[in-house]
Amino acid sequence: ALDGDGMEFLDWVRGQAFHRDVLVVAIGERSQLRTVVEACDCGAHTFLIKPIHVEDLKMLAGRYPDHWTRARE
Repeated sequence: ALDGDGMEFLDWVRGQAFHRDVLVVAIGERSQLRTVVEACDCGAHTFLIKPIHVEDLKMLAGRYPDHWTRARE
């Protein structure tokens, strides 16, 4: 079981066969920007900065359309 931080989780996810098919989004505050970018280096596909708005989610869906269509299959 994972008892560590988000980076430990990202390391675990990156090692899983499903990583390629799952959109991993790091979420953080503007003051944590360096950590959020590090999360992308550790396996997150992209990131969002809090507070997250509906427009942010729409933009995310538009940038990664294949992830949403595969989920319906």
